Amino acid sequence: KSKPLNPPMFCMLLRKHLHGGKIVDVYQVEFERILILSVESYDELGHVSIKELIVEVMGKHSNIILIDKETKNIIDSIKRIPISISRQRQILPGLEYKYPPSQNKINVFNIDYETFKDQMSKSSENTQIYKALYKLFQGISPIIAKEVCYNSKLEIDIPISSLSNDNLKSIWDSFVHLSSKLKKSDFSPNIVFDLDDKKAVDFSSLNLMIYDNQHFKSKSFNSISETVDSFYFEKDKYN
Repeated sequence: KSKPLNPPMFCMLLRKHLHGGKIVDVYQVEFERILILSVESYDELGHVSIKELIVEVMGKHSNIILIDKETKNIIDSIKRIPISISRQRQILPGLEYKYPPSQNKINVFNIDYETFKDQMSKSSENTQIYKALYKLFQGISPIIAKEVCYNSKLEIDIPISSLSNDNLKSIWDSFVHLSSKLKKSDFSPNIVFDLDDKKAVDFSSLNLMIYDNQHFKSKSFNSISETVDSFYFEKDKYN
């Protein structure tokens, strides 16, 4: 894509506050889709300060927000959210930055089996298994929820009410298996292509066995960054 003739205002703001600075920390807020980059730079008086660039990846509610780390006050954002748009959470210069409202999901990698079973019991009996998994637990996308069901030899759309204790144990074992891979940084960045229409359909840092059939083919990459770049380049070609 071609660059605009004039840099957007938010781009100019970032140049003002971050140019010449250095990234001193990068972290994710638990398993939420929030990435924070801490940048150390000098202000107009030559004093060292740290700004935080917060990237919220949340579909149509996605945003990029620059704040002062010490005061937590918002300097500006790529999308301003006044009270006329959201009464629950405003994103405006001068306001204190607060995280998006919690969905009260549980980190499945920090609990034991009994807590897992207790959480699953809170779902409506008619809720499909894979939907219950990604609605109850942090960091679980719909495709990973389907992968867990596949590895547990369960149909993704059967209701919670039909699960036996053995079924629950199989799901838990699948989570433990995924957790061990994450803790060992045992990643396999890849893109899955549909062989019928030759289009990229998904990407992951793990090999997705749910696509292990004659209709799909995966292509491996050296890093997840390279994977994501290639995936969205391929998607962009068809949009």
